[in-house]
Amino acid sequence: MSAPEDRPTSILFVCTGNICRSPIGERVLRDLAAWSGAQVTVTSAGVGAANGQPMHPSSVEVLTEHGYDAAGFESRYLRPQILEESDLVLTMTREHRAACQRALPARWRRMFTLAEFVKLLGDAPADAEGLSELVADRGRVDTNADDLDIADPMGKPTAEFERCFAEIEPLVGSVAAWLGGDGEVLGRVGALGALGASGDGGFDTASASASTGSTINDSASGGATTNSGASGGATTNDSASGGATGNSSASGGATTNSGASGGSTTNDSASGGATGNSGASGGATANSSASGGEDTKDGAVGGSHRRRRILIGSGIVVALIVVVVGWLAYSAFGIKSDLEAARVDANAARKAVLSGDQDAATSRAQAAASSAKSASDRAHGVVWAAAASVPLLGSPLKSVQEMSDTVADFATEVLVPTADLGAALDPSELRRGDTIDTAPLAAAQPQLAKLAAASDVYVTRVEGIDPSWLGQVADARDELYGLVHDASGTLNGSNVAAQLLPAMTGADGPRNYFVALQTPSESRGTGGLVGGFAILNATNGRLTAPELGANNDFRYPTTPQTDLGSDFNSLYATFRPYTDFRNANMSPSFPDAAQIWIANWHEVTGEQLDGAIALDPIALSYVLKVTGPLTLPGGEKITADNVVPITLSTSYERFADNNQARKDYLQSISKAAVKQLSTFKGDTSALLEALGRGVHERRIMVYSTDPDEEKILQTTNLGHEIGDVDAPYASVTIQNAGGNKLDYYLRRKLEYVAAGCSSDKRDSVITMQLTNTLDDLSLPDYVIAPNGTAFPIDKGTALSNVEFLLSKGATVKGVFVDDQEVLYQDGTLGGHPYVGAMVQVPPGKTVTVKVFATEPTWPGEAVVPVQPLVDNPEVTVRVPDCGS
Repeated sequence: MSAPEDRPTSILFVCTGNICRSPIGERVLRDLAAWSGAQVTVTSAGVGAANGQPMHPSSVEVLTEHGYDAAGFESRYLRPQILEESDLVLTMTREHRAACQRALPARWRRMFTLAEFVKLLGDAPADAEGLSELVADRGRVDTNADDLDIADPMGKPTAEFERCFAEIEPLVGSVAAWLGGDGEVLGRVGALGALGASGDGGFDTASASASTGSTINDSASGGATTNSGASGGATTNDSASGGATGNSSASGGATTNSGASGGSTTNDSASGGATGNSGASGGATANSSASGGEDTKDGAVGGSHRRRRILIGSGIVVALIVVVVGWLAYSAFGIKSDLEAARVDANAARKAVLSGDQDAATSRAQAAASSAKSASDRAHGVVWAAAASVPLLGSPLKSVQEMSDTVADFATEVLVPTADLGAALDPSELRRGDTIDTAPLAAAQPQLAKLAAASDVYVTRVEGIDPSWLGQVADARDELYGLVHDASGTLNGSNVAAQLLPAMTGADGPRNYFVALQTPSESRGTGGLVGGFAILNATNGRLTAPELGANNDFRYPTTPQTDLGSDFNSLYATFRPYTDFRNANMSPSFPDAAQIWIANWHEVTGEQLDGAIALDPIALSYVLKVTGPLTLPGGEKITADNVVPITLSTSYERFADNNQARKDYLQSISKAAVKQLSTFKGDTSALLEALGRGVHERRIMVYSTDPDEEKILQTTNLGHEIGDVDAPYASVTIQNAGGNKLDYYLRRKLEYVAAGCSSDKRDSVITMQLTNTLDDLSLPDYVIAPNGTAFPIDKGTALSNVEFLLSKGATVKGVFVDDQEVLYQDGTLGGHPYVGAMVQVPPGKTVTVKVFATEPTWPGEAVVPVQPLVDNPEVTVRVPDCGS
């Protein structure tokens, strides 16, 4: 049986401690993949794991009972390098997925919850599409659905591990069937069914009491052992030694079973001193054969009273320790419950705000504040505060204190006031028929600005909380970070919208914008050749497009109408960007292209435009998923699924002999899209989410001639400007130099690697790998043949100028194409060193371009903007953050 194509060769399962859920996933997939013949490496790790721990005994038990190999397992703490080595990451909950995406944001698209990925595979996983297509299509599954989580069985009876296994095994079976392309593997799965509802994750601080010396293993020795609900005293198990061992319901006093040794030891009815078992040691022994104590057969010996007092004193100390540990566990349970309630209410409040339910938003925000205050009060109790002050061991408790305080303050100072702005933030209130009503948003802007600034403070505050050595506390910190970060993103986005939308949609007077429709099948710096354009008018919130045209309809002047400076001119002047409409957007900085279009439009029409907008068919496909299909005059339907191949590929085949007919056809699609958007009466929230995805992928760009508005735009992905940042930086742009449409078939992989932080300068390597996936040389010459280039290239061969922008102050050491050093063009653009190299990529081949450089050791995270082309490339960043 031949293996299907485009399958991962390495899969990583992720949970919290890497001893319960992810090991089950790992071992089940290992065995099923081996049975199906799939060639894949399967591993696991935990976001809060300790290295080298064995698998939980209950996980071992359920795996073994169902015929899977559980031997030789050791846990691993999840690090970015582990994520980098994995083609596919499958997590147990949404929170684990978020933690992985924060750890390695460049690979976020290949990180799914296990349940989410299986939903993508569908009902016939063996026949599902390849990994690249699944990654590109991940948007069709609701990534926030509650059923994407698998509850943690840790600290629960074996029956919960059985439930967990029954939930994981069939999901992993679907993955195995997909890997091997063999549905029969599902027959190997003895699924017991999901016996319990999936969990929701949460702030798990119940194990924080371990900092006083407690452990959670029933047979542990040497310390006080208790589960989260224990209080008051201890009840030991048969094999316990050296201390008091407490189960969750224990209370009263120290009660031991027979067989214990080494501490305060009693039989069923014995207490205090002499022990009547012939084999006991360490106290007074009643039988003549006893050793290690006094023989009391003929009468008590004085030393036994002293031992009895020592034993009684030790018992009191142990009992006190157990009481303290029990109280800590009880408090931890209460804090966990309070913080979990606060998290649930906080998320519900945020959703209620965005759905316009102000009453619910206020109620849930106040409930979150109340629960968070309760957690904070518990965490500052006398016993908890004292234990938190213990060096090292008290670290988790101190972190819980800080988290509880942060949630309480955040709920009071951010969530509750945000709920009061519910009407202004309700997307459904933004539209009145075909008009955008921004008045409520504008009125709320001053308060939004304060709340956005406050939320940013809390993001920084959570970042400063020590995750500690305890995995559950680290996991809780990650969840808190996600909550605060999401709220901050919503408030900052709303604040930007409140500052820009009113004026830019014509509240203060009419606005007119140049709209460029980019076609990334022929790449340019901002994305693609401009295939069509429109003039968009905004008056009092009403948007219309009085003029639409193809690129050959645009009248451009014979002389430049603006000058973008010597750096720009030295790189692009030979391509006439100021006067040739096809090359105006060669620079990767969108403001450069916008200024050229606006200046040229003014020259040929006399009209002064207020800004420019650009978008591509991929962004339009996201919108059509919300609005529904377009209907062309002849009745043809343009859908979210076919708009990209039609506009970027098949239309060239359909109109191979009539280029003007093709342009007219694409114009009809543009007109239908404008009409549909201007008259859309559906879910505004969903529409904004679709537009937001286009902005996130840098497929939608906006420029304003108003300096204040433009300054705000440059703080967002809408600005699409070369980053003027003192940080590690790598931008790679593809320019089509062949005059054809072969970039529709190009697939990219980008990697940016730099050395450590030990000196002022360090070596770095930026790698761009280009693969030409074209497999049909019968396509029209307009698509695959060179057009307008002097380079002698074969049909189907992509001719690309690969342009790199490096970190400020970097110097180039060499440029290599497939390990052969080549000549290159150099210069400067936007304050960054520029390197350009021309490459040819034949059909079915891959070409790798590498730039070796020495760069300043800039502080901060690496900035790696991605050019919006047809693909969403795989981006790998291995650049250490060298601090502030």
